[in-house]
Amino acid sequence: MFYSVLTKAQTPSNFIPVTPCRVVDTRNATGPFGGPALSAGESRSFSVPSSSCSVPSNASAYSFNIAVVPPGFLGVLTVYPTGAPLPNTANLNDYTGLVLSNAAVVAAGANGAISVFASHPTDVIIDINGYFMPQSNSTSTAVGTGASNGGAQNTAVGFNSLQLNTGTSNTAVGSYSLSANGTGSNNTALGSSALLSNALGSANTSIGANTLLNNLVGNDNTAVGFAALDSSVTASNNVAIGATSLWNTISGEYNVGVGTGTLYSNTVGSWNIALGYQAGSAVTGGNYNIDIGNSGTSSDSGVIRIGKSGSQNSAYIAGVVGSTVSGVPVIVNANGQLGVQTSSARFKEDIQDIGDITDALMKLRPVIFRYRSPASDNSTALHYGLIAEEVDKIYPQLVFRDANKQPFALAYQELPVLLLNQIQKEHRIIAQQQSKIDEQEKQLQTLSERLAVLEHLETEKPKR
Repeated sequence: MFYSVLTKAQTPSNFIPVTPCRVVDTRNATGPFGGPALSAGESRSFSVPSSSCSVPSNASAYSFNIAVVPPGFLGVLTVYPTGAPLPNTANLNDYTGLVLSNAAVVAAGANGAISVFASHPTDVIIDINGYFMPQSNSTSTAVGTGASNGGAQNTAVGFNSLQLNTGTSNTAVGSYSLSANGTGSNNTALGSSALLSNALGSANTSIGANTLLNNLVGNDNTAVGFAALDSSVTASNNVAIGATSLWNTISGEYNVGVGTGTLYSNTVGSWNIALGYQAGSAVTGGNYNIDIGNSGTSSDSGVIRIGKSGSQNSAYIAGVVGSTVSGVPVIVNANGQLGVQTSSARFKEDIQDIGDITDALMKLRPVIFRYRSPASDNSTALHYGLIAEEVDKIYPQLVFRDANKQPFALAYQELPVLLLNQIQKEHRIIAQQQSKIDEQEKQLQTLSERLAVLEHLETEKPKR
């Protein structure tokens, strides 16, 4: 490796690797980067930024591979910054006419040009594989190949970290972290490819490889764990803690996922909360869901799910016992969903009188009993109720069944209405009977009065 003598004040620079690209080949047709071959004792200049290799004009130095194809005796060949004195060193020297090559780092000369001196005739081939960019702001720190200290108050540690940055107050630690950042500011990226694609997004915290990998303009996100918020493009104000948490979220906002794979399938949903391994992982685009230890479903929106069916067999909620409230009873269905039974006609259809359905109520057998398993306080209180298997033979619609389709519980909340219907029927019968009794009492009164008259007449007859 040959290092050219720098003729201008040296400043800290960052190396930017590029795919090898040919800058000079004098074997080609005559042109600014082609032939003819160098003559003996000739120095020729080449403007590297003007080549087809897309090298910026403010590059401070170049990394070259230099080869010579001399027709005979070479002597020496030296590559140096244009405008600088010819140094008394050589990049290549040979006295046998061999084809040779060597690597060299050469400072950029006037207008980014380099000069090539040959002591004897030869063709020259120069390929560039990288260049150095001056660190533009002393308030930023860059460590690692391709890491940039552009912008102000930034810290870049790792290969190509903050490579394109012009923003401020960013911290990037890890290869390719915040590599594409443009004007985004106040971001923290720790981990390989963390916030890799971020261009304009600000105030993001990304900890873990591939976290917020595709984020472009999203702001105020926090991602902790491998590939958390990996697919985010415009999503903002999200918190994802755990590997692949919120992995598919592209544009959703104000989501919180804590646990591996939480809200994994969510794409555009917002205001969702998920806690626990793969909690809310099945939710795709719904909003305002709360999933704790439950994966949810793809159609959920505005749903609360706590626990997993078959995993929990009891629930305790503090603050309920001893708290007096007014309202309506809360019931639970066979799927564990809580709710209240609405009563307005707005929610009902096929409304009709109960009729004679309640005639079978008298077949039900009320019992007193104790549960085989004691309560949580080990008490075995006496209870009053019905037997589900017996009710199933009379009113199967009142019976809840378990996963095995066996009778499990009763919809006791339906019984008052059935009893009311039966009481009303009995009341109508009693009213009809009372009406008959009243009529009979009137008839008896009339008969009594007539009988009294007859008895009076009888007593008034002359005795014979």
